[in-house]
Amino acid sequence: MLARLLGEEREFETLSHTRTIGLGGCMFVSSEPLGYGSLMEVLISFRGGVARTDGRVVWERQCGQRQVEIGVEFLRLRPADRKLLKSLFPTAPAA
Repeated sequence: MLARLLGEEREFETLSHTRTIGLGGCMFVSSEPLGYGSLMEVLISFRGGVARTDGRVVWERQCGQRQVEIGVEFLRLRPADRKLLKSLFPTAPAA
């Protein structure tokens, strides 16, 4: 994934791997804290395509001397990108 802060005085862009992902958001590891409430552009690449959304930092947790886990809530996820993300999750068998 690629995360780029939006509207900030400092520029920040990072390539990372998502550690957890769902239709509502994801968590990734950063080399520095981004700040609670920070807005960002998120591009998630996976087999089958690239999903783009805006996101907001909803939590941060230090997980080592040089790593911070970043929890991101997805905002304004387009229907086509939602469909791409949904394809990552297996569907439950019909009862």
